[in-house]
Parts: sequence; structure tokens; C-alpha cells
Amino acid sequence: MEKAASIFLRADIKPNDGYNLIRWVKNENVTRYLNESSHVAGEIESLLEGAPPHLLTYYFNQYGQFYLVCDEQNRSIGFVKLRCQTGKCYEIVFAIGEECLWGQGMGKRALRRALHIVFFEKRAEMAIAKVYHKNARSIHTVSSCGMRRTKANDVLAEYAISMEEYLRRRA
Repeated sequence: MEKAASIFLRADIKPNDGYNLIRWVKNENVTRYLNESSHVAGEIESLLEGAPPHLLTYYFNQYGQFYLVCDEQNRSIGFVKLRCQTGKCYEIVFAIGEECLWGQGMGKRALRRALHIVFFEKRAEMAIAKVYHKNARSIHTVSSCGMRRTKANDVLAEYAISMEEYLRRRA
């Protein structure tokens, strides 16, 4: 049996990671279900050209916590954003930018790591993820991590898991 690849979340953003992000946000297959502006690639390019490398982490974390999903060789393969909502609730946005890795459980591993941070480091009471109805992979990912559908509109469904539910699943 082949060992599943492990991943980790890295908070430190390097210029190479920025160029990976540009490549991912220019790929319609990656951004199809993300809520990113069409200008984000240009904004990242400007940031990489104008900001000192040691300040990239600061800039990427201005609107919540930003992590890179990295493989065992410390190469960025995707990202996770954690945004504090009202009260003790965090929204999790996750994407695997490397299409060749889709379907290999990387998103699930990244979401599990993000839930660990939300509940054990941030001491949140609830985590949510907003997923487009047509995004079958992400629906499967959030569901397999114990998140349940709590709200929906014509385009998106909100999935949530409480700290208590998370702890019960880990027991």
C-alpha cells in the first residue's frame, strides 16, 4: 500500500509562493468556485514587485490569516484563509492550486489542519465554509470533515461544524 502524501500549513509567504498564487488565480479551473476579483493576479504581481520579501506575510494576512498548503518538500500547492466572523466563528476558504493533485485528498488534509487551528489555536466555537452548489469536490471535502449544511441560497451553501462536533469526531 502506498503511503498518502502529507501536507502542512505554512504561514510564512515567500516570493516563489506569490508566483504560484498568480498562476493559480489565472487558472479558471482553480478560481471557478472562488470569490476572488479578476484583478487579484495583478495585485499580487504589484505586491511582489514593490514589497520587500520579508513583508509578504504581513500583506497576505491583512484580512485574516493566510496559510500556504505545502507538500513534504515545502512546495506550496494551495492555500487556506481563515477569517474571523462575528463572535467566535471562523470562515475557512481553501483551495488546492495544483490541478495535478486534485482528487488525492490534499484539500481534505488542508481542511483538517485548518479546523485544528481554528479550534485549538483560535479557540473558536464554530467553523464555516461557503461552497458553490456546483463544486462537488469541495462539498465532498467539507462533508467528509464533519461539516454539515446549515444555510443555502441559489448559488452557495454554508457548511458548519462546532467545536463539540469536531471533538466528537476525533474521539
